Amino acid sequence: MRDNKAYIASINLYSRNFGDEVLIVDTESGLFFSLRGCAVDIWSLIESRVTVNDIIAELGRRYEGAPGEVVAATHRCLDHLLANNLLRETEVAGGEIAVPAGTAARQPLVAPLVERFTDLQDLLLLDPIHDISDMGWPQPASPTHDTSGSR
Repeated sequence: MRDNKAYIASINLYSRNFGDEVLIVDTESGLFFSLRGCAVDIWSLIESRVTVNDIIAELGRRYEGAPGEVVAATHRCLDHLLANNLLRETEVAGGEIAVPAGTAARQPLVAPLVERFTDLQDLLLLDPIHDISDMGWPQPASPTHDTSGSR
């Protein structure tokens, strides 16, 4: 059972939490991702380096819903994140969940949404030093522009 495992973000990612959405840019593939719903909390908990069991328990505290729904939502989100190479398994958990002061009311469980975008992939992978035309960035050089064969 993978619930005792812990995951960390892949090393080639930059992420930013905007409260109700997390944006992730994969600098290796040029893809970017939007996480919404309970996926925002799942990502935040992954960054805390806790186990899947800890994530499930914390989501159960934050959200209304049957335990099976929380488990299924967590696994569905992790499956999407793993399929897109946004996570890697780590042997060392040991993180702590930051508990905000006061007791917030539990919210209805909102399904995790992981969206993948490719529309900026070419631009994100463009090397602004070597792969541009004489017109400047972000105009890519034509394949025949550099005849020297060096970078």
